[in-house]
Amino acid sequence: MIAPRLPGPALTRVATAICLLGTAASVVLLALALYRFRFGLSHGALWWYVISVSGIVITLLLVRSSATTRVMASVIGVIVVATLLGLELGLEFIERSKFVRMQEAVERQTGVPFDRRSIRQVVGDLRLQGTPAVASVVPKVILPYTDGQTSPESEFRAAFLPLAGVSRRPTVQLCAEGGRYPIYQSDEYGFLNPPGTWTRSPNLVTLIGDSFTHGYCVPSDSNVAAYLRLTWPHVLSLGTGGSGSLAELATLTEYAAPMAPRLVLWMYSENDLADLALEQKNVTLRSYMEKGFCQGLRLRQTEIDSTVSGWVDRLYAARAEPPLWGTYGWRRTVVLAALRTLLFAGNSGRAANPLDQLPMFKGTLREANERVSAWGGRMVFVFLPAWERLFDAEIARDDLTRPAVLDAARGLDMQIVDLTPVFSAHANPAALYSRGSSSPGHYSAQGYSLVARTIASAVSPPATSVQRAPVDTHIALGPDRNACGTVVGKR
Repeated sequence: MIAPRLPGPALTRVATAICLLGTAASVVLLALALYRFRFGLSHGALWWYVISVSGIVITLLLVRSSATTRVMASVIGVIVVATLLGLELGLEFIERSKFVRMQEAVERQTGVPFDRRSIRQVVGDLRLQGTPAVASVVPKVILPYTDGQTSPESEFRAAFLPLAGVSRRPTVQLCAEGGRYPIYQSDEYGFLNPPGTWTRSPNLVTLIGDSFTHGYCVPSDSNVAAYLRLTWPHVLSLGTGGSGSLAELATLTEYAAPMAPRLVLWMYSENDLADLALEQKNVTLRSYMEKGFCQGLRLRQTEIDSTVSGWVDRLYAARAEPPLWGTYGWRRTVVLAALRTLLFAGNSGRAANPLDQLPMFKGTLREANERVSAWGGRMVFVFLPAWERLFDAEIARDDLTRPAVLDAARGLDMQIVDLTPVFSAHANPAALYSRGSSSPGHYSAQGYSLVARTIASAVSPPATSVQRAPVDTHIALGPDRNACGTVVGKR
């Protein structure tokens, strides 16, 4: 019987070096995890602690093992690491290739060269030119940085949760689906409205919603509110990107209630239930379900401006932009972001069913409708169809969320304006979306115009004879009202 051949000294030294390199990498990973999670014991933090500590223990044991075991383990380890990184880089290449092809398609359709800069680069270039630009900061961007699980330089530290952006500044939208990042001048509370909108009395129509209400991806004169103003002169838009129904209830409470609008358009986008899943984890947003809760944000705009601006500047300095802002880099590759996303999506199955959020959605919609009714207004439910509903036959056929959501609005006796049949009957539905029929996206200017025209024809305008001045929260409100102008102790 032939004895097994032992590895040579050179190969053994290489294997030992690989094991020690694995130990060092595991120590660095543990230090980074402790730094990021600040020694916290959340579910996400524990996974990183277990992985890094296991790496330290295993590699140190291998250093003390036999030469044969050490070499075999090193070879296996190198193969595994190389395979994982190869898969990650391959997935990133596929993802970026799809994105580049989409950009090229937009360029062919519009004739406009696609701006391939990140938001940070766009803002930085504008500032170099003397424009004090800021990025459009919305709750969905901030929320992941408020749970104590991010690095200290990225954490959003404040005694409040902003619901809109920085006020009175040139603001870069988080969307370049049409080739360019639209830039607008934010109003006195960080929303997108023309000058003087907040001082008009009364603001008869108020829009509540997410990026489709804000008007992502088009110039500021081509969104729903702008087109509605062609029919109804007094329109206030309170749309903020990425908002689900909890953030929208909060916005209604903080900013619409003091104005007491006669007509509120609740603009439902088909990703609202998914956004609601994130919002339910935030204690501040959940608190808006309580009668009388209010952060008094209209009185804190100076504080909001300085806090949000400082936080974004820290992110820029640390090159730690949120994924929503379209940045990629070595950090994403090292943590196998694309691979983990693929595995998570493949294993989540029905656990991520949007209908899981339906009870909370019904609660927020009911609460919003009651608050609007309490000040003598009425609320209309507007259903905005996603790109997938028109161009992904499987999703449109199997989806159960639309009837469930519409039933929730009908249960509150709200008027419903469903844009789905209107979009489906259009002669060229692809023209209604910023990316046409190629991939999911926001509406085009033509799409936003169709939404506004449909609303204007379906909804009776509020009675202009009723002249009620909005509540001015910059003056004393009296003991019976809170900082949002809401009557305390009443529904």
